[in-house]
Amino acid sequence: FQYEKLPVKGSKTTKEGKACAEFHFPISLFYSNSDITVETAKKNAEITDIVTVEDEMSVAPGYRRICKIVRGN
Repeated sequence: FQYEKLPVKGSKTTKEGKACAEFHFPISLFYSNSDITVETAKKNAEITDIVTVEDEMSVAPGYRRICKIVRGN
């Protein structure tokens, strides 16, 4: 996957928060306790003002990792 980072004019980020989940086949078909929301990523880095939000994904046979990345102040 390819992501493009678009700058927000006049906004500098000082913090980065991540919320990630790992899925292992076939267990993830029946069970997942992951919270990959913007709010969780924001809370993990103590961000009050969000500037950018990105999704990141890693995939391999039988495995998948998804992260929500939030940058802000």
